[in-house]
Amino acid sequence: MTALPGADVPWSRRDLVLFVAWGTIAWLALGGDVPLTYDEAFNYNALASQGPRFVATHYPFANNHVLFTLLQSVALPARWVAHNPARLRAPNLLLALGLLVGLRRATTGAPSALRPWLVLGIALACPIFATYLFVARGYLLTTLLLLVAVQLRVRGSVASAAFACGLAGYTLPTSAFAFPGMVAVSLFTRLRWRDLATFHVLRREIVVPSMIFATIIGIGYWP
Repeated sequence: MTALPGADVPWSRRDLVLFVAWGTIAWLALGGDVPLTYDEAFNYNALASQGPRFVATHYPFANNHVLFTLLQSVALPARWVAHNPARLRAPNLLLALGLLVGLRRATTGAPSALRPWLVLGIALACPIFATYLFVARGYLLTTLLLLVAVQLRVRGSVASAAFACGLAGYTLPTSAFAFPGMVAVSLFTRLRWRDLATFHVLRREIVVPSMIFATIIGIGYWP
C-alpha cells in the first residue's frame, strides 16, 4: 500500500496509477483544443529558450514568472519544443496532478465519499486553476507552493513554510504578500500575546521565517 502524504485512507499502487492515468487522459483530452496564448509563447521564446543562466540573470518585465520560466528553460530545450510548440505546456500536467493531490490532502477530515467532489469543486471554483490548467504560466506552480506552505505551517514547520512562500514569491511577485498574511494569521490564531514576549517564540515564528523568505526573494530578484 502506498499512502499519500496526509491521507487518512492509504492508496494502493493500483489506485495511484489509475489516478495518474485518468488525470493525464483528462488533461490531454480537455487541453488539446486550447490554443497557445501570446504570453506563454512570448515568455518561452524571449526568455526560457535562452537557457537557465539567462533566465536567472534577466528580469525585463513583471509578467515573467521567473521560477516557472527557469524550470521550462531546464526541462524544455528549444529544439524539442520547436517540433511541437504545445510541448511547452508539459509542466502543467505534473503541476495539475500535484495540485489535485495537494487538495486531497488539504481536505483530509472530510467524509471519504464527499472528498472527491469537494476537491473537484475547489478546483473548478478557483479561477486561476480553471483558467491556467493548460496555459504554460506560473499560476499553477504558485498555487501549489502556497498550498504546500499552508499545510507546512499548520503542521508547525514554520521555516519550511517560509521557504515555500519564498519560492511562490519568486514565481509570481504578487504572491509574496501571502507570507506576511500567513504570519499574521498564525500569530492571531495559534499564539497567546504573552508568548510574543518570549525571544525564542519570536525567533521561531517571525525572525527566522522572515530571514528565509527575504533571502530567497532577495537572491532571486537581485540580478
